[in-house]
Amino acid sequence: MSFRPADTEVAWYYPGEWQLFRVHRTARAAPLGNEAMQPELNDYLLRAVSLFNRSPDLRQRFGSPEDPDFAKFVDTEAILYMRELQEVGIPFPPWEEMLTVGGETDLRLFLTIGYACFLSVRNHIPGYLLPPISLLDFGAGCGRTMRFFFREAASFACHACDVDRKAVAYLKENMPFVKAEETENLPPLPYLSDSFDLVYSISVFTHLDRTALANWLKEIHRVTKPGGVFLVTLHGERAFTLVSNEPERRKLIGISEEEFATRHGSFTEHGFVWLKQPVGSPDIDTSQFGISFVSRKMVEDQIRPYFEFVEYIDGEIGGWQDLAVLRKRTGRPND
Repeated sequence: MSFRPADTEVAWYYPGEWQLFRVHRTARAAPLGNEAMQPELNDYLLRAVSLFNRSPDLRQRFGSPEDPDFAKFVDTEAILYMRELQEVGIPFPPWEEMLTVGGETDLRLFLTIGYACFLSVRNHIPGYLLPPISLLDFGAGCGRTMRFFFREAASFACHACDVDRKAVAYLKENMPFVKAEETENLPPLPYLSDSFDLVYSISVFTHLDRTALANWLKEIHRVTKPGGVFLVTLHGERAFTLVSNEPERRKLIGISEEEFATRHGSFTEHGFVWLKQPVGSPDIDTSQFGISFVSRKMVEDQIRPYFEFVEYIDGEIGGWQDLAVLRKRTGRPND
């Protein structure tokens, strides 16, 4: 079963920033009904089918309750106003955690953006990774992206980690298909080497300073299986150009004009610049977590000991963050 292309315009938020973006992607989805999930989530799927069956408008719009567009509708729209779905679906996170991951507390945006990120990840899972796929969301926050993997819980062994203790507590309590772990601001992660077929990280490496970026890249390499895949978003040349040309954008994302003027040339000279930026959780180490911009050449230099490029997509996430699809190299990093 495949998702038909969707084309939806919404507002994309980061802490204090926004921009319009368009979603136009395809992805695979599991049929409704998944015995690997907790009873409440099975009830959620059954109630969605009941909603479809008693609504002539929905039957005309989607044709079948197994239409992936209907699944998207249920998970991003219907759950906002259908109490029968809210009672048994994944509860919405506290507003403070929504603010930390996205800079906004609008539930519609939270779900729509999370679903767009989910599709970006789902679309770039290589076909040679076969179920069950061990999956880690590195820097999951309150599961804005991970929550949409519940329909495919039989195909993925879902893990998530974050330094934000409150976010991890929310995941543990409300996402039974995810094994969530608290982590520290520095490696190591609480996982054995070669644990995961797939690791993805959205809006994390976009904030790390140069040392932290190198340290976490090495650690992600350690926990990824040989031949496994790392999907990571980055602020590349596109994002740096936007920030350079738009003072209002710099203001919205909390970049100091004085610091930007002082350090702006570092990107041109070294292919990397890191700037201070407000954070939403007291558990985040602000000495290494701000906002960073990295050239593709520097990315290639940084990953060379650990990963090889599969694909690099400019502006994949909201026309703002680039997506690098990386495959773990075999052998030791220094070979």
